[in-house]
Amino acid sequence: MRQCAGVKVCEFLPEEMKKPHTEVDPEGHTWAELLGAQEQAEAFTFNAQVETLYEQYENQLCERTSFNGRDVCGGRTVIRSFAPKATYSSLNRLFIGCEKYRGREKGHTFFNLQQYDPIAILQMWGKERCLVHDDIIEDLGITWSNNLNGNLFQLKKFIDW
Repeated sequence: MRQCAGVKVCEFLPEEMKKPHTEVDPEGHTWAELLGAQEQAEAFTFNAQVETLYEQYENQLCERTSFNGRDVCGGRTVIRSFAPKATYSSLNRLFIGCEKYRGREKGHTFFNLQQYDPIAILQMWGKERCLVHDDIIEDLGITWSNNLNGNLFQLKKFIDW
């Protein structure tokens, strides 16, 4: 039997759980309960962040002015994606942008979503407001359901993050 060296998982345990041990107590699952509570809290926080972001940008219109300086773009915000590159994966290519954006135009609405869960983002915004490359949808294992609002989808496969 090997004595716990207090590294990796053990170093992050609460103080009351940091006691010498040589084996796992099959009757004591306090660590699992704490881990579950932590993961649930993190998931709630991430979902709350996505909801807040959606509420902030949902009805925002693009304020880019045209070349003549009189017209404003007025395009709705949508979820868009960067073109595939070696520096991007399917998990970090999404951004909030203008539905009227055309290649190389500057000044349209832009908010990078690299720090957000792409599945939660796509689900929140729905199929109609997601103008993303097909490879992202495929890589994330998403199939959009045919429902009234287009916001629901199913995962085709388990995603190993």
